[in-house]
Amino acid sequence: MSEDTSTKRVAVYARVSTDNVEQTSSYELQSDITFDKMYLDNGQIVTLDSLSDKTASVEKLGSTYLFDGFYTDDTFKEKVMFPLYMISSHTERKSRMLYQKMTKAISVTFVEKTTGNAVGIAKVIPESKILDSKEAVALLGEYSKLTIMDGTEEKEVGFFPASDATIYVYR
Repeated sequence: MSEDTSTKRVAVYARVSTDNVEQTSSYELQSDITFDKMYLDNGQIVTLDSLSDKTASVEKLGSTYLFDGFYTDDTFKEKVMFPLYMISSHTERKSRMLYQKMTKAISVTFVEKTTGNAVGIAKVIPESKILDSKEAVALLGEYSKLTIMDGTEEKEVGFFPASDATIYVYR
């Protein structure tokens, strides 16, 4: 019997399993969006208030995720309009799947422009409309305009930035 002495190419694959809770969510550590599927049965009338337990913020691995809407598809293009009517049928049982979108929050510090005093810090959805954030609206109260520094230029804003920032409040 002759021995094969030719050069061989070998690849090694290794997978480490641990009890570390972070291993199971390493993808989530890289993602700014997480979602959950939910089935609704026929015969229901669903309002956003009836799903309030699904709209609370969630803490995951040191990050806050905020509710960012319900959608009919996992690409988050078709937003659900409420109330949602699930029509029942005597001949056919129907169900509908909704996707709950949760987006990783950013921190925005609000500062009074004239005094330099901090108004407060809010966790918000990046690039969302400021007036859609209940937390920011409650924190701000009455104001005439909001601005952010863009390099050396101060610009008026109506939307939150994409990352943590300071927004100046004019009263």
